[in-house]
Amino acid sequence: MGLLFVLAVISYLISIMIGHFLLHEREGYDLSIEKFAVTYDNCGFIGVPLGYALFGNIGVIYATVFVAVSHIFCWTRGIMLLDKGGFQLKKLINPCLIAVIAGMVFFIFQIRLSESIDFAMGAMTITMAIMYERDDHYATELFTVTTLLSILTMPLCMLIAG
Repeated sequence: MGLLFVLAVISYLISIMIGHFLLHEREGYDLSIEKFAVTYDNCGFIGVPLGYALFGNIGVIYATVFVAVSHIFCWTRGIMLLDKGGFQLKKLINPCLIAVIAGMVFFIFQIRLSESIDFAMGAMTITMAIMYERDDHYATELFTVTTLLSILTMPLCMLIAG
């Protein structure tokens, strides 16, 4: 896993360098947006299912390591790239980065959650993805409210049924 982590870091460093050297036609915030878009992909969306399809359960673990590195870079360097207010440590402390670090600690030290928490978290993944996509693309109160309701009710229904 350590080697995969290092390879993922190297791949993102190469991607950052490519974006830096190839993109300079625009200025200011537009340039930052393009560099962000070129560097940070949605590797978890296709990477995890593809890893499972090709390598089974271990492929999911491999893909997750790459996704974790992606999120670490996206939520550290990505924020610094888009926010021109200079480096501020408090901006780097965010829910995504905390979750990635907590997940890495849980994995490294083999900390297991209770079955009911694990099941509820698994049930929330689809609704959280829907919330993110709805909020990101539509950003209307109706979608936010319906997504919030689905986030609250879906895992509860699955716990009751399970």
